[in-house]
Amino acid sequence: MGCTELQDSAVRNYKVEITEPRYDADGNGPCPHKIVNFAGGAFGLGAVGGGVYHFVKGLYNSQRGERLIGGAQAVRLNSPRLGCYFGAWGATVSACECTIAYVRDKEERWNFIIAAAAASGLLDIRKGFLRASRSAVTVGVLRTLTEGG
Repeated sequence: MGCTELQDSAVRNYKVEITEPRYDADGNGPCPHKIVNFAGGAFGLGAVGGGVYHFVKGLYNSQRGERLIGGAQAVRLNSPRLGCYFGAWGATVSACECTIAYVRDKEERWNFIIAAAAASGLLDIRKGFLRASRSAVTVGVLRTLTEGG
């Protein structure tokens, strides 16, 4: 048996199993990618939505004749900060959701409800335990109402 024949038989006998990543009902990918995807989407939502809000607020609060400049300056100063807040919340929620799904070994809507409440509590813990617990309960109730739990 020659060297090329040996290579051909090795190539024929070599089988590669390609597994598709698991996707949830919304079409989101596996957890590491889901965290980055959700954080990026939340950052974009916060930056664009905050940009619109702060542009209108800058228009309203600026002097006559300098309204466009004031609106643009308000967007430049405030929109990235709001985008970062939303992005941090999105990353924390998604990380909590992946952790809860792993621990419970279930993919269901309660994972997101619990994760949103936990993330809100975690992000507000620096303001004190009472504030964090209030925030977690409020977000948990609102998420339950919006998710239809």
